[in-house]
Order: sequence, then C-alpha cells, then structure tokens
Amino acid sequence: MRGARATCPSAVNVFRYRAPRTVVTIVIQLNLVFTIIFIIEMWIKNLVMGPCGYVSDWYNVFDCLLVLLSIVEVVRGCEI
Repeated sequence: MRGARATCPSAVNVFRYRAPRTVVTIVIQLNLVFTIIFIIEMWIKNLVMGPCGYVSDWYNVFDCLLVLLSIVEVVRGCEI
C-alpha cells in the first residue's frame, strides 16, 4: 500500500494504521450501504411528513445535509 492515498473520510483512519486492503474495502462498502440506508430513511420521512413538514424540523434538515454530504462522498469516490 505504499503511495496509497485516501480521500474518503471513512477510510482515513484505516490508512493511518496501515490496515490490510480487505479491511479498507469493507469500510468503503459499509460506507456505501449505510449511505443507501440513510437515503431511504430520508425519502420515507419526506413521503410521510410531506416536504413542508420535513423541513419544519431542524433535525431533519441537519440529517438531510449529512445525507447529501455522504452522497457527494460516495459519488466522488474513494481513491485508494
């Protein structure tokens, strides 16, 4: 793994401790799985509460921001 570069925040600590490649792969895959779960949760909440009800709660707005940042991270990809 010499010369490897991690741009994925979830993988940064894995690289810091020189984890095996399989561990890094698992961390990246888990990041993708949890991002998909949170997207589904956000979508269901939006359907149930409606757009106005969803954004009226600041915790939902914060949660939406975190999900959007996770989507950007996954789409941008993790360079290993």
